[in-house]
Amino acid sequence: MAVSENPLDVDVLVIGGGLAGTWAALRAKDLADNVVLVEKAKVSRSGCSSFAAGVMLCPFPEDNLTEWAEELVERGEYLCDQDWVELLLHEQVERIKDMERMGFPFERDDAGKIIRIVGRAHIRTRMLMFHGKKLMEAMRQEILKKGVRLVERTMITGLLTSDGKHPTQGEVVGAVGFNPRTEEFQTFRAKAVIVATGPACGKVGGGYTDANTGDGTAMAFRAGTELIGMEFCIRGDPTIWANKHLAYGINMIQGHGATFLNAKGERFMEKYAPVLKERARKIEICTAMCKEVLEGRGPIYCDMRHFPPETFERFRKVIPHTMRVFDAAGIDPSAQLIEYAPRWGVYVVSGEGGIKINLDCETNVPGLYAAGTGGWNPTQGTYSVGGNNLAFCCVSGFRAGERAAKFALDKNGVALQADQVRALKEATLAPLNRKDGCVPDEIFERIQRAAIPARFGVFKSEARIKHVLSELNKVKRESSRLTATNYHELVKANEAPNYALLSELTFRAAIERKESRGFHFREDYAERDDVSWLKWIILKLQKGKVQVSFEPIPIDRYPFQPARFEKHPYPVPFFFGQ
Repeated sequence: MAVSENPLDVDVLVIGGGLAGTWAALRAKDLADNVVLVEKAKVSRSGCSSFAAGVMLCPFPEDNLTEWAEELVERGEYLCDQDWVELLLHEQVERIKDMERMGFPFERDDAGKIIRIVGRAHIRTRMLMFHGKKLMEAMRQEILKKGVRLVERTMITGLLTSDGKHPTQGEVVGAVGFNPRTEEFQTFRAKAVIVATGPACGKVGGGYTDANTGDGTAMAFRAGTELIGMEFCIRGDPTIWANKHLAYGINMIQGHGATFLNAKGERFMEKYAPVLKERARKIEICTAMCKEVLEGRGPIYCDMRHFPPETFERFRKVIPHTMRVFDAAGIDPSAQLIEYAPRWGVYVVSGEGGIKINLDCETNVPGLYAAGTGGWNPTQGTYSVGGNNLAFCCVSGFRAGERAAKFALDKNGVALQADQVRALKEATLAPLNRKDGCVPDEIFERIQRAAIPARFGVFKSEARIKHVLSELNKVKRESSRLTATNYHELVKANEAPNYALLSELTFRAAIERKESRGFHFREDYAERDDVSWLKWIILKLQKGKVQVSFEPIPIDRYPFQPARFEKHPYPVPFFFGQ
């Protein structure tokens, strides 16, 4: 039966207002009349893009993009989709031209040319620099100028399907959600839907990722989409300064020559990444920091005392949030060593795992597309180079918007299932009606306690992964009886089950990958295995159960291959022994 709840009719519905979502809306509006972008907070004031650490992969037409592609694939440990790598580099050239025409605030030299720098893992590749909030303010103005309708302060809580089922055998035909300020429940009827909700980061306490709880990824999985690469979503990010202050921007700091020292004053990164040293990937940096501390050589320090004053002046423009944190904490990076540590957990901001997409950003469910780090970034592998994630947001957002709009133009209309709308509304609002149960913060805290300790999150084994899964199953049961005393708490009560689900799926995939690669280290399989494990792990919900499948990487037809198909030692091993 069709129907109900005063649905807002849309050609293309974009969920998420970061860089990928705004690019998707811009391109969709070129082709479709009725484009709506729904954002949980406010476009240009929320999510990762507004507070991005100032850098984006920046290929120019004159660059040797074959060499760039080889660097991305090698850094990504050959788990990249190499067709996507080629597409990313060529299309990012065009997206940068578009952004220049729109007058975006990139850092330029005295001659007005974009300044390009190296950063994390770069040798041939280069990044441009920008101010995250100013860039997103510019994107906001562009989409408003184009006539995209914004629906802000609205959390989407479920996808609607043509057969009214999760998982569906039909198409995605809309979504439902609510505005915690007006307490209005909203139904969207859409011919095509794009998920661009960003990563799953949990509640980290004071960081810009607090709103990024994997909502779109979890909703898409429940609706029947395949997830890929989830084992790489348990990872570290070097963001904790002076043992208590959270700030991002390490890529910029690495690129300008910071050094990392252990308690003995040693530049320890030379042992683990002798070529790139402190400009190594987060994978080597975070695991090396953990290993140094576990072996008694902690704490770790970041040294920027050798930077000239003009470097800090630039930081104040391109990573202002980080510099404000330093100022508020009384930290002077030009004059003192700063204690420094990675934050660990189910946390992925670069798209190493997520919704599986093809070259057109289509998922396996018709009518549903994904862009940015709400989906899988096929160009990352385990993690390629700094700035890749934002380049992917531009390219995938543009492509998703175009393909979704063309899909919508071929449809006359869609019907909603009244029973599904009612069921999703009841599930969304249920925490308001429960008197007994747990509060959302308990769920986030328990997931962190289960996943963060080094023996569970950093250096894993089959027995310890099973222990984490057991704990996460308990958390999942608790998340089914969450309570909320008001609509603002209701937001967290709907976020927590999403993060709990994705945390479980991360460790489900981790127990399947029997090798060590990227952030995925297994003590019981301590080598990178290019003989047996050049394949992707796919998770899908079928008949209420998580089904696991494996997709071999078509390495034989790809231009870049390992020099030798063999096992390789992991760069930063550590063994607890149990």
